[in-house]
Amino acid sequence: MKNDVNEIYNSFLNIFLRHYHSCFPVIKTNRLSHGKPWITSGIRRSCKHKRELYTECRKYKNPTLDKYYKDYCRILSKVIKEAKEMEYDRCILNSTSRMKTSWNLINIEQSKGMKNQITQLLNIGGETTADHQTIADTFNRHFIMILDIINKNIIDKYYSVETHRNNQLHSMAHTTHTPFPSMKFTCTTEQEINRIIKSLKHSKSSGYDEITTTILHAYSSY
Repeated sequence: MKNDVNEIYNSFLNIFLRHYHSCFPVIKTNRLSHGKPWITSGIRRSCKHKRELYTECRKYKNPTLDKYYKDYCRILSKVIKEAKEMEYDRCILNSTSRMKTSWNLINIEQSKGMKNQITQLLNIGGETTADHQTIADTFNRHFIMILDIINKNIIDKYYSVETHRNNQLHSMAHTTHTPFPSMKFTCTTEQEINRIIKSLKHSKSSGYDEITTTILHAYSSY
């Protein structure tokens, strides 16, 4: 019988995900429009023809064909730009809040080409590590101890014995020799878990465990 909580949870998660993925396999689908209404069937055909022209240019190395391809790309880019502007104008005119819609469109355009910055390396005590578990443990220790460190620094900096000997906060901090009581954790019950699950909002987003709150609500009765 395992006693480590992390090992017990990881074992349960592996079993759960194995059954979950076997019953609900991921199916990839391709959306032709990619969520962009301004991409019409004509633009889609033109983009396909553009790719065919690019293949021909690389194959034959013809200067005349290269010039035709560049002109075609320039005209297609202009058509796409105008189609996008017309679609954005339509969204703004038909919206109830034009200011909000305008900023949403601006954020969509500005977010293009931006990549998520994922922390791969972290300098811990002068040593660089890439181990995700070590990085997570370091952050956990930091946020657990940060409150005590801040309180100690405040007391040592602003309430020293020489300058504020009669200060109440200083007196309490230095006259109390016994440690503060530690937190005691009790065993979690099934009723408590069900109550927590019911308080969660339904969502299709998941964390690192790949389990959404909608799935938790569906499986809570089992």
